[in-house]
Amino acid sequence: MAHFLFDEAAHRYVMMPGSRHVESVTQVLDAVGMSPDFSHLDPYYRERGHAIHKAMSLELLGKLDDSTLDPRIVPFVERGRRWLDALEVTPLVVEHRWCHTVLEYGGTLDLFCESKLGLLFVDWKATMNDPAYEVQVAGGYEPLLIEAAEQGAVPIAPGDVRAARIAVVTLGTEMPKMHWCSRQNPAGILNAELFRNALAVVKWRAAHRR
Repeated sequence: MAHFLFDEAAHRYVMMPGSRHVESVTQVLDAVGMSPDFSHLDPYYRERGHAIHKAMSLELLGKLDDSTLDPRIVPFVERGRRWLDALEVTPLVVEHRWCHTVLEYGGTLDLFCESKLGLLFVDWKATMNDPAYEVQVAGGYEPLLIEAAEQGAVPIAPGDVRAARIAVVTLGTEMPKMHWCSRQNPAGILNAELFRNALAVVKWRAAHRR
């Protein structure tokens, strides 16, 4: 039996056995105020982001039916294809969900691939980049992918993940932009450490009902 379950409708990760709800990477950063504030935006933009992610994963898996696409996300998918072609991408891991067995948090990893730039660990965004995304991807998602690799859940080695370059790719321009993510911030603090600290705060607040 898998060590976690995922409720897609509620976007909820549950550790097994015991059915313990755990936060996602994004929920952790939201809870401690590190994520961009999108509360003023129409919910359409969140739904658009989910649709773009799903379309790109189907594209990478060779299963995308263009006739099913909402016309409003077609430009984003076409730009994504342009980027994939330009970098001669060979996908190795696509939209892989994992819950960390020790730290107990979950997340969905967009893309790990070979490319003409070497190994890349990529997170798709629709239009904007933000400093918090370095903590999200390099701090939260990378440890998930490393552990999944250690446990044989993905067809790559942990060393491949550690050797890869990390990037947020925004799809809002004709040629998508790559925003490189460092594993440590300008103050010399590892983004994985920053994320663990944020996770500790969230767990403390939950334990004390704050």
